[in-house]
Amino acid sequence: YKESSVREVFIDHCLDIFKIYNKFIDLYGKDLEFYTKSEISSDPEFNTPLPDGYITIKKQEYILEIIEPNLAYYQLRTRIQKHIKNSDSEIWNRIDYPTLLFVCPNNAIERRVRIIANKSFGNYDSVIKLYTTTMKAILATSTKTDPIWSNIKNELVLI
Repeated sequence: YKESSVREVFIDHCLDIFKIYNKFIDLYGKDLEFYTKSEISSDPEFNTPLPDGYITIKKQEYILEIIEPNLAYYQLRTRIQKHIKNSDSEIWNRIDYPTLLFVCPNNAIERRVRIIANKSFGNYDSVIKLYTTTMKAILATSTKTDPIWSNIKNELVLI
């Protein structure tokens, strides 16, 4: 409330990140490490625009991206291609690129993400894993074994 120029869309986005964080704490407890944009902003491994979060669960790494309902097709494609480029760069000094977790506002946008990823990945589908779900599915899940994530082939997977 101190910042009068902040729009409601930004506030809603921040609240969505907080909701996901709380749900992941409920599901994974002490196995979870969750870092926000501000916490990873000085890390050279992350290109701009920064992801919404960087998560580790039992040493498995994930990059969290929350997709806004009004995100244009080309912006979504650019975001996916940014991860492909980042996985190839020498800046990323680890062997495996983290699994991408895209949280979508609805099923239609989730399908769009998978379609764009299929087109963009090409030879990278064995290097980068991308899983999608909806915000509704995350908030409705009660155990970490609920199959809420789908890969780009629309097959259910567990994280």
